Amino acid sequence: MAASKETNAKVRVSVLDVAEGTIEYSYSPRSVRVTVEALSSRRLPVEVKYLAAPPLGYAYGDPVLSPASVSVSGKSTEVARVKRIVLTLPAKNANGPVDDKFDVVAVDEPGQDCRRSKPGYEASTA
Repeated sequence: MAASKETNAKVRVSVLDVAEGTIEYSYSPRSVRVTVEALSSRRLPVEVKYLAAPPLGYAYGDPVLSPASVSVSGKSTEVARVKRIVLTLPAKNANGPVDDKFDVVAVDEPGQDCRRSKPGYEASTA
């Protein structure tokens, strides 16, 4: 993935909602320097992770998911951290068809939940 696009900007500080001439005020600093990072988004397929082995003599078939992918968007550096989208199917649902709603989790390269280590992305099914 391409390097993150960041830029530094000097932003002027101003005081709002003060009726001119009614009170005297001063403030500091008059400006602040901020780093602005580009936003990005991408679609990733949803992977199913089974928490239980199938019953003896059976094998899991290919899951049918709706939607089958999600859009991940946010700061470019955070979106780049997301390597996979995982839906974990609990053991209680492993023995037959499942028609339910499950949360998906964005994970990084080692498989850690990206939300636990550093916020800054959003995943949606839109």
